[in-house]
Amino acid sequence: MTSNKKFEHNFNQHSQYSEDTIKQFESTFGRGYMSAGGYETSLETAKLLAPVLARPSPAMLEVGCGIGGASFFFAIEYGAKVHGVDINDVGIQMAKRELEANPLSNGDCKFETLDVTSDDCHFEEDTFDIIYSRDVILHLDHEAKLKLFTKFKTWLKPGGMICICDYCLGPKSADGVTPEFQKYLDTRGYHLLTPANYAKTFVDVGFEAESVEAKDCPLWYCEISRKEIDRILAPGAARDAFLANRSDEDVEKLEKVYSDKINMTLRGDRSYVMVTASKTQNLFTKRKEVCDAYKAVSEKNFIMSCDGNVSSRVDEISFLITPSGVVIKELDPSKIAHCDNNGIAFPGEYKPSSEFALHASIYKARPDVNAIVHIHSIYACALACCRLPLPPAHYAVCELLGPFDFSSAEGGSTVKKMPSIEDAVVRCAPYHTYGSKALAEVTSKGLGNNHAVLMANHGAIVVGVDMDYAMYNAERLERECEIYWRTLQMQMVGPPKPLTMQEINDLHKADETYGQEHPQEVSDEVTASVHTDSSESLNFHWN
Repeated sequence: MTSNKKFEHNFNQHSQYSEDTIKQFESTFGRGYMSAGGYETSLETAKLLAPVLARPSPAMLEVGCGIGGASFFFAIEYGAKVHGVDINDVGIQMAKRELEANPLSNGDCKFETLDVTSDDCHFEEDTFDIIYSRDVILHLDHEAKLKLFTKFKTWLKPGGMICICDYCLGPKSADGVTPEFQKYLDTRGYHLLTPANYAKTFVDVGFEAESVEAKDCPLWYCEISRKEIDRILAPGAARDAFLANRSDEDVEKLEKVYSDKINMTLRGDRSYVMVTASKTQNLFTKRKEVCDAYKAVSEKNFIMSCDGNVSSRVDEISFLITPSGVVIKELDPSKIAHCDNNGIAFPGEYKPSSEFALHASIYKARPDVNAIVHIHSIYACALACCRLPLPPAHYAVCELLGPFDFSSAEGGSTVKKMPSIEDAVVRCAPYHTYGSKALAEVTSKGLGNNHAVLMANHGAIVVGVDMDYAMYNAERLERECEIYWRTLQMQMVGPPKPLTMQEINDLHKADETYGQEHPQEVSDEVTASVHTDSSESLNFHWN
């Protein structure tokens, strides 16, 4: 195994991180913490990571997790699923014992002894929403930093964030490191950068400069350090814990260490930096996808002029949507509006479609949905104008229905128990004025777990795990509405005969072994009943 030997030397049980030393750190920095700021640093970094922590159950890698204090914090406070890694096995075992003794009430943590600088260390691409490290990267030389940050970029999901809290060079050292301070750095194996050069390192490995920020925090660090040493100097639980295996002389030594660190910071030899970098998504590609989909629904005569709208989720906190009042011939990707998760356009964006609230409501209610298409197609509108739901008169309607649980003898539903045939329909939501909050609420509710909903006297909404699925569902809905409309014309022969719940269950079972493979791998929560020719779906193009 190849690894950075200096990094390994500074983080094994024979040097800094014996269990006895860890407990000393813990008495100074707070329970679960081994580095400056303890809980306060977790609070500060949570502010920086707020956009990504807002995601449901964000996946997080903590590099140099120590005994797990920050990992536990992000899991409990934000529901994060944290993978904590550290080269020091003593700390990892202590974190595991803590987790076993005190199971988490929220989120999830797992801990592993792992050297992320090793050539043998790999995670899948786009695995983590957050990669976080504190007081660790300073042990890596510049080449090793570049190599590791390149890995981080690969492991990070689009829209994800990296946050590194670390010692850095102060303004005095930026102009030239003094011999005394260089000796200090050499003794500890520190490789410090200025805040600006720390940010540049992320840019050098491919992060957009606009997405990188280095926050220099010298005074904050001094205040936190002063609080920590005062906690040991003053009578109380922290001092008692420290003195359990130490002497008053050790307290004096610790005070000197802290005073030296504060003085080095105040005179500009060193500082403390919090660096964030975001892995930007290729918004142009997604804007083009939305633009192309909108033009495709127009070509299929599912809309005319600037009717309808199309959107695509960017991440848990934003989406792209077609603009308001822009006709097809004038539409290009640059006019697709980027909105926050409430549908409010970001500065400089075009005004979004009047139905932005409807799209925002669906994205909030349905984490499985990543694309929404709103159409005014002829047969879907015909049923909607009669305020009729679409029942499974034809078996393929079931593709548009959400998942039903047939595992119990009496049936069941992800929506409510004991489903009836009335549940197995594409519902028609009540009428409200377009663009209104009321329309957004009733349509989102009418959609439920289904993949389509009719809108009384208006049109229809279809959704999908991606744009291909949403567009496929738009075609499926229009076809099934036409079939049902034509059966209604044959009332003299007899009314349409919808499938029973048992027949729907049989379809559900048949779908499990049908075809070669589906267009893409989709979770059971997303597609309960798909019955399409896979070769057709795989080659399905909507423009």
